[in-house]
Amino acid sequence: MRPAVCLLLAATLAFAGVETGVSRASLAGIEKALDDRLRTPGPDPYDLLGMTRGTYLAGYGVLFTFEVNLIYSNGPNPFRPAMSREEIAKLRDRKFQKLLILKDTMRRMIASAAALPGLAGQDHVAVEAFLIYDYWENQNGMPHRILMTAAKSSLDQAAASKADLATVIQEQAQ
Repeated sequence: MRPAVCLLLAATLAFAGVETGVSRASLAGIEKALDDRLRTPGPDPYDLLGMTRGTYLAGYGVLFTFEVNLIYSNGPNPFRPAMSREEIAKLRDRKFQKLLILKDTMRRMIASAAALPGLAGQDHVAVEAFLIYDYWENQNGMPHRILMTAAKSSLDQAAASKADLATVIQEQAQ
């Protein structure tokens, strides 16, 4: 019994000395803010599939991920077996416009996350969106994944000089 207690005490002390950098509560605040922004009602609301997930990665920074369908859409169903080419084209155009808004939202979230307490100057902030489409949609030219990253120090400098966020945020779309 005594060796087990010593082992438990040693493990507790070892984990007590590990700092996580950014607290779970801080991450939850950014997660909720992004979810709330994506759930804002409007003429073409997003279809947020699940909740935003954030994590702090020691030696890198913070990463937030989410899955979203750019627009609620009623596709083929038993009462409407097919959509016309014109309807599919209009839906794609609406989704493309919504994509531009999503990218702006992601940039703003990166800027907000840069102010997280515990985030070091050399850390990075990343936001990754996985875009979901229905099989019948015209997906030509539409990304399935958008990853935006920036160093906290670059974001702080851009905020201080009121520079455009797009100049310091790297964007990858696939």
